[in-house]
Amino acid sequence: MLCSLPRYSFQDQVKALNPKWAEAIESLDYDRRSNTSFGMKQRPDGDIEIDEKFWEEEFHIPICQRCNGILKPDIVFFGDNVPKGRADRTMESAKGCDAFLVLGSSLMNMSAFRLIRAAHEADATLAIVNISVT
Repeated sequence: MLCSLPRYSFQDQVKALNPKWAEAIESLDYDRRSNTSFGMKQRPDGDIEIDEKFWEEEFHIPICQRCNGILKPDIVFFGDNVPKGRADRTMESAKGCDAFLVLGSSLMNMSAFRLIRAAHEADATLAIVNISVT
């Protein structure tokens, strides 16, 4: 059975289970490592780099209040499969678009690359905005 909860509710649970982490996030030094941020640092893409030791020994992940299972965001992680229906709709959109805008993707996986290739083959105008190599 699929159920969902708002992001802020999940974040509140994470903070309650991990007060040291919550404090570190609030005092995160965005330019360099510091003692108050427990070695965490923000990457250029906005992700937070967390020391593995901190994760392994002291970080607790909330469980689903309904089934006691693992909570997972409703996104597709790198390496996961995009659900077939969503992939099919996306490909049809790429084939029929006038313009294709990519934000924050290297396009270095086939799932993303084949979409922009399909848009290109349909003579769409292409634009890519990304911090790193694309």
